[in-house]
Amino acid sequence: MLYDPSNIIDYLKDAVERVTKAFAIINTDHKYIHEGIAYKAHLNIGDLAANSSISYSFKAPEKHYVHFKNFKLYGVGATLKMELIRGTEDNPMVIDNPDSGTIDGDDLVGPHSVNDFKVIETGVTIGKTPTYTTNQDGETWDQVVLPGSSTNQFQSSDQTSVSDNFEYVMKPDDYYVITIINTSSAEAAEDVGLEMFWYEEDSA
Repeated sequence: MLYDPSNIIDYLKDAVERVTKAFAIINTDHKYIHEGIAYKAHLNIGDLAANSSISYSFKAPEKHYVHFKNFKLYGVGATLKMELIRGTEDNPMVIDNPDSGTIDGDDLVGPHSVNDFKVIETGVTIGKTPTYTTNQDGETWDQVVLPGSSTNQFQSSDQTSVSDNFEYVMKPDDYYVITIINTSSAEAAEDVGLEMFWYEEDSA
């Protein structure tokens, strides 16, 4: 609803929190959740053998910027590394098949809108084990390392940023790849998973 200056009293009443009488202010993530354009997906990867990796394609929708806000990578045992890969001018990324592996409800939960009152379908598609055109496999944009534990204590990392205002902004209609690597030469990683949260902004 557009602001109507003739209804200033009603406008101010709506802006004031009922109990404390303070102005009600929510952050951008919360606002986009209310608008129905915030999404969450959960990859259930399971066990990852020593010196092995698994990759997923992440396709941003047409005419929308994906604001990739944060993720939680977790596992038990070996040290894990997660790489976020994009195409660049020097090293473009051309994907022949974004989904050469089988991905189903056991592997992937979502993506789902996190607002069940205003459900707007996501434009993001996620595939498993993408394949590339020869020597066009992009470059690492960023990475997160999840230290392992020789005593198999639960380890987790739940953010990618140093502040609440951090995010990756992904190009519309473009592919990105998320690769999770077990960096141990001998130890398996167990119960590996990845939770992701993002919102989709109209680029028009």
